[in-house]
Amino acid sequence: MLCKNIGRLPILDNGEIVGVIRQEHIRDYLYMGIEQTGIILKYVLDNIQEAICVVDAEGRVEIWNHNAERLYGISSSEIKGKYLVNYFPNAIDAKIIQTRKPVKNLFHTPKEGCHIVISAAPIYINDKFVGVVSTDRDVQTDSPNQCRCANHR
Repeated sequence: MLCKNIGRLPILDNGEIVGVIRQEHIRDYLYMGIEQTGIILKYVLDNIQEAICVVDAEGRVEIWNHNAERLYGISSSEIKGKYLVNYFPNAIDAKIIQTRKPVKNLFHTPKEGCHIVISAAPIYINDKFVGVVSTDRDVQTDSPNQCRCANHR
């Protein structure tokens, strides 16, 4: 419709026109689907046990799930849009941006007194590097509700 500059299309039923659909209807339906998918994705990410971080190709935080907030004591609203290295100077995600090579189950100390196991991988869309996704697990606590990483800010 967009390429041919068509603003509306007929809806046919057994060769009879029964209605008209406009570009705006299709766009509104698409946006509603995208919004619903976003809500579901946020729920899924917040209910995964690991801390999840996604940074863009420049290292700015795009996604910071609930368990990342809990593990590090940094709210999503505080860190999103900011450079991860400003909070974690030796962040593995920053190294992945440089090397473009994934790591799996690597023991890491992102800041003093904080010990985790991290897996991280570059994200490619249509062969273009767009960022890094990482999952972190706290390996120093006995209780899932007690995170020592957050206590060493």
